[in-house]
Amino acid sequence: MPTLHLNLHRKWFDMTEQGIKPEDYRELTIYWYKRLVRVNDLDFHEKILLESYIINANIPKNKKTYWNHGNKVFQSRFKKFDSTTLSNGYSKDRSQFEVKHKGINIGLGKEEWGAEPGKYYFVIKHGIKL
Repeated sequence: MPTLHLNLHRKWFDMTEQGIKPEDYRELTIYWYKRLVRVNDLDFHEKILLESYIINANIPKNKKTYWNHGNKVFQSRFKKFDSTTLSNGYSKDRSQFEVKHKGINIGLGKEEWGAEPGKYYFVIKHGIKL
């Protein structure tokens, strides 16, 4: 299975490497939606995205989730990853490390880990350092 690659700011990179921060947050945008979710009907990305976090704010990893849109029912699930490679920024000589990927859901993030209060995100869970 593939590896998910995430670039982090130094503060979040250090906290994650030290095992303090076991999850990362990504905005509910079409960019992250396409990277993290498998969808059967790709023509309706925007509508599915908007409905998904309003109707079902916590989607377990790899569980099929359905959203009604008029007379259509959409089926979606998160992509599968074995591991996540975390990088400190974008430079060629940046620090990196790899962790076991523990899944993705849509939920509220923690303010102390960079999330805005009351805002939903893709929550990417990290396991042990590999």
